[in-house]
Amino acid sequence: MEKTVKEKGLDEDFETKLGAIKSELQKIKQKEQEKEDLEKKLSRKKDYSLLIEKEEKEITQLNKKLDTLKTGLVKLEASYQKYLDLSEIFGKQQEQLQELEPIIKGLQVEIEYITKDINEIQKTEAEVKRIRKELKKVKDKIEIYTLLREDIFHLNGVPKFAIEKILPAISIKASEILNDLTDGKFNQITFIPLGGNRVGFEIYVYDGERNREASSFSGGEKTQINAAIRFAIMERIAEIPDTTGAVFRKSNTLLIDEGDLGTLDDETARQRFVDKIFELKSMFKIIILITHLEDVAEQFPNRIMIGWDEKGKSKIY
Repeated sequence: MEKTVKEKGLDEDFETKLGAIKSELQKIKQKEQEKEDLEKKLSRKKDYSLLIEKEEKEITQLNKKLDTLKTGLVKLEASYQKYLDLSEIFGKQQEQLQELEPIIKGLQVEIEYITKDINEIQKTEAEVKRIRKELKKVKDKIEIYTLLREDIFHLNGVPKFAIEKILPAISIKASEILNDLTDGKFNQITFIPLGGNRVGFEIYVYDGERNREASSFSGGEKTQINAAIRFAIMERIAEIPDTTGAVFRKSNTLLIDEGDLGTLDDETARQRFVDKIFELKSMFKIIILITHLEDVAEQFPNRIMIGWDEKGKSKIY
């Protein structure tokens, strides 16, 4: 080959260049072969673009979560610091509690003693209540015995006690009757028992301005007051139960002595007196009125006339 080149008149520099060209050609073929190989390899590779896009999205979401977690971590760090502070306070309190434990144990012992004392006190209170009940019974008996000794079991005790018991009811009824007899002029009678062991009572009537003694009223007014009281007593007697064997039994007969009925110069006042007598008919089987007033006597269906004979003795006509 060298001979051929020389024969053709080619110099050695050309041969060197040709060798270099051949070498380059050989490299180019080698590169082409590598390219083919790479193209074959690439043809066998999958398309990862979609997967890469999905991964990028997930990375974005993870970054957002990471940011959120970082924010939460900041908050947690603050909470954790509070936790540490509270833990320190708790530790100090635990230490204080340990220091207080002996005191607490001592207090518990005192509480036990106090509880025993309370139980004893409760037992004592129950006993005190029982004693108080007994004492009340004794006081009630003392009051009864005092009442019997001072208000009843003396010379005028029973009459005085009985009168004072029935006076309030008679006062109310007598006031109602006096209101009817006086057409509302007087409507309040008050009985005031005599003091000490004296039996009896004082009578006061309200005249519209003040309470006055019954004896201070005029003759006709006193008659109306007396009549109201008597009628009230009659009604009270009529209300007493008729019990067989009782010491005092209900009366079926009412006897009225006219007394000072004549002082009632006003016919209207006398008529109210008579009307009140007729109202008592529902309480008594028999009512007898003694009167010398003809206008009054004529209102009764049954009359008995009594006069004097020639010798001056009483006689029924």
